[in-house]
Amino acid sequence: MSSAPVMRLRAIILFELAPTLKGPLPWAALAGLMITVIPIRFIMVGDLRVNGELVGQALRLNYVVAIGYSTIAFLATLFTLCFCLDRTGPHFLRNNDLLILSRAVGRPQFYLAKMVSVLIPSLIYESLAVILFWEELYRVAGVNLSHVFILILPLGLSMLCLVSLYFLMRNFLGNFMIFFLWLLLLPVIYVANLWGIYAGVLRESGAFAQTINLLPQFGGIHAWSMGTVSDFFMRDQSWHALINGAVWTVAALAAGLFIFARKRL
Repeated sequence: MSSAPVMRLRAIILFELAPTLKGPLPWAALAGLMITVIPIRFIMVGDLRVNGELVGQALRLNYVVAIGYSTIAFLATLFTLCFCLDRTGPHFLRNNDLLILSRAVGRPQFYLAKMVSVLIPSLIYESLAVILFWEELYRVAGVNLSHVFILILPLGLSMLCLVSLYFLMRNFLGNFMIFFLWLLLLPVIYVANLWGIYAGVLRESGAFAQTINLLPQFGGIHAWSMGTVSDFFMRDQSWHALINGAVWTVAALAAGLFIFARKRL
C-alpha cells in the first residue's frame, strides 16, 4: 500500500476518533467504572459471615473476581454497543467526504477503518477498567492479582465479535433498530450461556441445547475466562467459547466486507 492510501486510511480513523472526547459518552462510561470497586469495598473489607461463620479472604476473592469482572464485561459491552451506534450514524455512508475517501483507499479498507475507530476506544476502555479493578484490589485488600490482565484478551475478542456483527447488521438495518435488537438479544445470550455453563440440563443433547451452543459465546467467553485467574472458575470447555467467538467474528467480517464491497453507495 502506497503512502497516499495509508494517509487517507489514517484520515478516516482520525475523522472518526476526533469527536470521541467531545461527546458525553466516554465521560459517562469512565464515571461508570466506579461500579467496579463496589464488590472490593463491600466484600474484601470488614467481616463477611455466611451462616454465622466468617468467610476467609481466599473465598471472598473468588466472589470479588466473579462480580467485578462480570461488571467490567457488562460496562465494556454497553460502551461498545453505544459507541457503535454513535460512530455508524447518518454519516456512515452519506457523508460526501467519507465517500471520496472510501473510493480512494478501497471499500474493504474503508470498512475496516470504521471498525477500528470503534475498537480502539473499546479496547482502551476495557483495559482501563481492568487496571482500575487490579489497582483497587491491591490498594484496598493488598491482593496483587496480576493474572487479571490476561482477561483483557478474551474480553477484547468478545468486543471484536460484537462490533463485527453490529457492522454486518448495519448493512441491512438502521442504527436504532439494531441497537434495540442487541439490547434485547444480549441478555438472552448472556443468560443462556451462563445457564449452559452452570445448569447440567443444557449440557445434554437436544435441539434446544444445540441451538444455545450455536449462539455467540459472549457470556461464555467471560465465564470461561475466570479460570485464568482462579481454579475455582476453571471449566473444561474454555476453548469452545473462544473458538465460537472467533468463528462468529471471522464469519461476520467476511460477510460484512463482501456485502459492503458490492452495495451501492
